[in-house]
Amino acid sequence: MTEIDLPGGSGKVPTGPMRFRGDWPGIFVRGDEALGMARILHVIVATPGLAPHFVIFLKEIAELLASCEVTA
Repeated sequence: MTEIDLPGGSGKVPTGPMRFRGDWPGIFVRGDEALGMARILHVIVATPGLAPHFVIFLKEIAELLASCEVTA
């Protein structure tokens, strides 16, 4: 995982759109919010009758969000 110190030490960065210099905008999701989103997606994936391609896609997003969990 890449860690970047933000100039000015302004504190916590909120979840939302973010752009670095002239690059395409992306979405920053705070780790504490990402873990909650991952849990919700796992519940949705367990829904009977969900199309297999949705399950694969949602599992990938859930795993990405869950990767924000801090381990000692």
